[in-house]
Amino acid sequence: MALPEVDEVRVTTMVDNTFDALLVSAEGVTRASIGAGRTAARQFAGGEALAGLRAEHGFSALVTVQSGNASSTLLFDTGASPDGLAVNAERLGIEVGDLQGVVLSHGHFDHAGGFDGLARLRGRSGLPLTVHPAVWTRRRLALPAGQGLDMPTLSRAALAREGFEVIERRHPSLLAGGILITGEVDRVTEFEHGMPPTHQAWDGNGWRHDPAVIDDQALVKGKARLGWAWL
Repeated sequence: MALPEVDEVRVTTMVDNTFDALLVSAEGVTRASIGAGRTAARQFAGGEALAGLRAEHGFSALVTVQSGNASSTLLFDTGASPDGLAVNAERLGIEVGDLQGVVLSHGHFDHAGGFDGLARLRGRSGLPLTVHPAVWTRRRLALPAGQGLDMPTLSRAALAREGFEVIERRHPSLLAGGILITGEVDRVTEFEHGMPPTHQAWDGNGWRHDPAVIDDQALVKGKARLGWAWL
C-alpha cells in the first residue's frame, strides 16, 4: 500500500510512565516544563502549585500530519486512568475538538482507559474509533498461588453511549491524513515468543494462554520531517 509523502509528522506524548520536569528541549524535541501543570493549592500564597503533567502506567500519543496547509490529527491510545489524558490535555492547552479519530493499539486497559475524560472534553461528537475486532477480549494475569487479576475489558456499548463511532478493521487501511493502520500483525518471527503463560484470555469455556495479543497494531506514515513533543 503506497503512502503519500508529507511535510511533517508531529507526535505529542499525552500519557507515559514518567514525567521529568528537568529535561530540556533539544533539536526536534520539545519538552513541557513543570510550569505546564499549574493546579489549585490553597497552602501557597498565590493559591496554586506547579504539579507538572500526569504520569501513569499507560500510554497515549497525539499524531498530527502536515501536508502543505492541510493537517490531520489522530489520537493513538488513551492512557490508563479515566482522567489522566484529559488532565494532561488541559494542562498542555491542547484542543481535542480538532481530533479526526482515535486508534487503539490493542485492548489492554493501560492503553484504553481514558475515554471517559476524552468524552468529557469533547461531548458527544461521533468521533471515529478504529480497533481490531479482538479488542473486546477478556484477559487476565494468572498470578502465583492460584490468584488471578482480571483486566478491565472494553465495552462497545459503553463507548457508543459516549458518542464514539466504533470501526472494526482486521486488515491494513488508510486513515485521516494518509496514516496507515497496520491491522493484525503477522506473527512470523521465531525469536519473539509473545506474552508469558501468566497472560491469559477467556475463550468462552475457560482461560487459556494468550501469547499473541492478535489485536495489537501500529500506525505507519510515509517519509516526512519528524517533530516530537514529550510530556
